[in-house]
Amino acid sequence: MEKGRVLTEARIKSLKPSEKPKKVFDRHGLYLEVSPGGGKWWRLKYRFHGKEKRLSLGVYPKVKLKEAREQRDEMRNLLRRGLDPSLVRQKSRKTASSSQALSFERDYFRDPMIELSLQGKVDLSFLKQWTTPKENPAGLLDPLLQPLDEFVTRPGKHIRASLVYISFSISAANRELSVRDRTILRHLASWVEWLHGGSLVIDDIQDRADSRRGRPALHSLMGQASAINAANWLYFWPTQRFRALKVPQGVELELYRIYHETMTLAHFGQSVDLGYDLCRVSREQAHSISMAAIGLKTGALMGMCAELGAVVAGADSRTRKTLLEFGREFGASLQMFNDVKDFTPESFQASVESGGVIRPSWVWATASRILEDDEFKTLQEGIASGAGECRLRDRVVAEARIGAESRMQDNLKLLESRFKNDPAVTRVKELATKLMEAYR
Repeated sequence: MEKGRVLTEARIKSLKPSEKPKKVFDRHGLYLEVSPGGGKWWRLKYRFHGKEKRLSLGVYPKVKLKEAREQRDEMRNLLRRGLDPSLVRQKSRKTASSSQALSFERDYFRDPMIELSLQGKVDLSFLKQWTTPKENPAGLLDPLLQPLDEFVTRPGKHIRASLVYISFSISAANRELSVRDRTILRHLASWVEWLHGGSLVIDDIQDRADSRRGRPALHSLMGQASAINAANWLYFWPTQRFRALKVPQGVELELYRIYHETMTLAHFGQSVDLGYDLCRVSREQAHSISMAAIGLKTGALMGMCAELGAVVAGADSRTRKTLLEFGREFGASLQMFNDVKDFTPESFQASVESGGVIRPSWVWATASRILEDDEFKTLQEGIASGAGECRLRDRVVAEARIGAESRMQDNLKLLESRFKNDPAVTRVKELATKLMEAYR
């Protein structure tokens, strides 16, 4: 930790990464955290009701020193009014979530090489685009299709779809897309989002969640039995639609193989996620259980998205393997950020009250690495009681966030070293930065 003189733009630019994260302070709680991977993150340290808290203010150089100080002053004004800046930010983001998601999509998909569809959005509509009178005679399937149509078209970031396009762009060396390329990619982009939608329906049922993206969960709208059936249908129907595109047989077979292999891994991961209460396992078990759940679920799905784009582009085996591994690590990193965000006393209390279990996560994997046996046991006991308000939790969460950022940066560096000077890699880095900020 470096204290003393205040920051300047020149001093910030001169800061070099070291083996461990370091903090370089400005004034009034504002500091710059430099990760081992070279990332520079603005943080604000403050106290609210006697408890020390931290808030992210963005990434340098996107957020310059002057802007970071302006944000710090705004947060300090909230404190003077008796408001917690972190809670104010959460409420503001929740209120603006729909417009932010649409803005994200328009900004990111402006480049025609990775444009997902007209207006820059994945077309996920069932009723208007994908069903015919022959498939849905006399509207008999409307009880299935109408709730699903509303559910899957709710605003979202479409991260998985974007990874399909990015992977294609890298593999195809930015060649111009043919009409067939665009048609196949648009379908695959929708396919992976439909698949993800089905997994969200199942997750909401298993987690006893009442809402999804600010609206009622699907099982709240159509009943649990019908929602399970609808989610399973989402797993299979998109692959049937893919046949109509008349993709070369070899490519089609390879896409199916990748898909079914991924679904097998994801269901293994779901069994791990559901099968263990992390408040009842040993410290040694916590790491392997948590990493298996992360890798087999989110990691496998994102790896599939990256490999699909490479297959359509006709990539060689080395490129496919590189993008598959990148996608898996990218997905795992996103899950790590989500785990950090959700590791809160409120979530523990909700799990205890509903009779649920404390699921595996990156935070537990981190805790098993940095805590001693007695500390790990103390953390388990505090969380099992539904409290979770303890210094151990804060320490582990802070370390987990740093670890997730380092892994993301390292993964991006590996991709950049393999595909130097590729514009699509720059897009990946922009996407990663936006996503890391969204999870703060």
